Amino acid sequence: MSAAMEWMGDAAGRVKDRRSANKMEHLDRDNQRMRAELDALRWEFDRQRSDRDDLMHALKKSRRPSRMGRLLRIAVVGGGAYLMGAKAGRARYQQVVSWIRRTTERGSERIQEMSNEAAAAANEAAGAVSDAAERVDQKVGRSTGTKA
Repeated sequence: MSAAMEWMGDAAGRVKDRRSANKMEHLDRDNQRMRAELDALRWEFDRQRSDRDDLMHALKKSRRPSRMGRLLRIAVVGGGAYLMGAKAGRARYQQVVSWIRRTTERGSERIQEMSNEAAAAANEAAGAVSDAAERVDQKVGRSTGTKA
């Protein structure tokens, strides 16, 4: 009987060893699968971090409009909104439009006046230079041929 008991003990030991080996193989497969998932998650995390860093860099790099640009934008948008709102009241709309026309007409009239004044001053200066040149020629003793 001792041989049978010994054989039974050996068989039980082999079964335990086989079960342990099967468990180890199963755990190794699970471990490899989890490592692969972990690597995939790390890669995704690194890619998202890189995208976030690129976006933050682009946001920091973007140029903000100057203060004058912002004020001009506010004035234009505010004026446009006021004009569109005033269009609801036709009388006020006509008043605003006529004020804009008068202002632009005054501006163009003033530019025309300044242009005429500049042309007159240029003609006056040209005449003065011409007169001075003739006097110099007369003093030197030469004639320009324009006056006898």
